Amino acid sequence: MFIDATWITKVYLAGISRVYDVWNIDFIKHKAKYPAVMQALYKQFGILNLFCPFRPNGSYLLKLHEYEERIVAKMLCELTMKEGVNFMQPIKLNGKSMEKMTREFARRPPDVGTIELTYACPPEKED
Repeated sequence: MFIDATWITKVYLAGISRVYDVWNIDFIKHKAKYPAVMQALYKQFGILNLFCPFRPNGSYLLKLHEYEERIVAKMLCELTMKEGVNFMQPIKLNGKSMEKMTREFARRPPDVGTIELTYACPPEKED
């Protein structure tokens, strides 16, 4: 079954201007179930405006040559180093698997390429 995500994107775009609770501005990331919706919203607002370091759980495919996406990758790497390296798995850099996050990589992620990862922090560790 094909679902046209255009109308869903328009609903989110109309509603985001009414959100005054900056701690929950990332509700879109947790509610949008269709990749096309997420891509359209990230394009419209930028990933940095929708990313919340207090609730980083999710899967990411970040282009490191784009400044905002590299900053999000850096924040996720720093969180991983502080919270626990097991929260970020699997990690792929330019399509090749990385065994685990390293401090050197977290300090200076590359300026080019892509990083694909899933960040999963247990609920009891959030906040």
